Amino acid sequence: MTIRALTVLTRRPELSVPEFRAYWRDHHAPFGAAFPHLRSYTQHHVVDSIARGIPAPDATVDGFSDLIFASREHFDESLASDAAREASTDAARFIARMRMYVTEDHAVVSGDAANEVTSGAGFAAANRFGPGEAFPRHHHARATEIIVCTSGSLTIEIEGTSVELGVGQQAVILPGQRHQTSNRSGLPAELIYVKTPYDPDDVVWTNDK
Repeated sequence: MTIRALTVLTRRPELSVPEFRAYWRDHHAPFGAAFPHLRSYTQHHVVDSIARGIPAPDATVDGFSDLIFASREHFDESLASDAAREASTDAARFIARMRMYVTEDHAVVSGDAANEVTSGAGFAAANRFGPGEAFPRHHHARATEIIVCTSGSLTIEIEGTSVELGVGQQAVILPGQRHQTSNRSGLPAELIYVKTPYDPDDVVWTNDK
């Protein structure tokens, strides 16, 4: 059964809202993306709050971290990992209060519209590569991309130079750098990738394969 972990975040009082968002999106995101067994990681940055006629909770919320795992076993192992401990240490640098809620999803309305990501927001997702599989070579006009290998091994080619990634290792790809991800091993491989800022039209495909 899929497990979703929603963490409610309140920023440290010395940080402004833009400073909190920038640190969470640009610095902390790779810590969350490195969790083992992670299927999806989304940051929800609060941009407004609306009174609905019922008293609000006595707390200020600046964001929600949204983690998805394939099972409770995977969630428990991930939360006990070194990656989770490192993420908690870094979180204390910009978060004053937080609470994680483990949920079961019961879809009422679903479909593609529910999965759209607003242009400009940070974005993270998981991907799987079979043996010999490769993603077409491309670059991003504005986004920085961070790729973390979570299972098996991957080859990341950046501007003609190949980097081999094992589990827990990462590559950082800057805007304008042509790159390609491939699995040159004989076993399946998995990764988490983070893009910031996110824009679905930011990908520039190259003619070479």
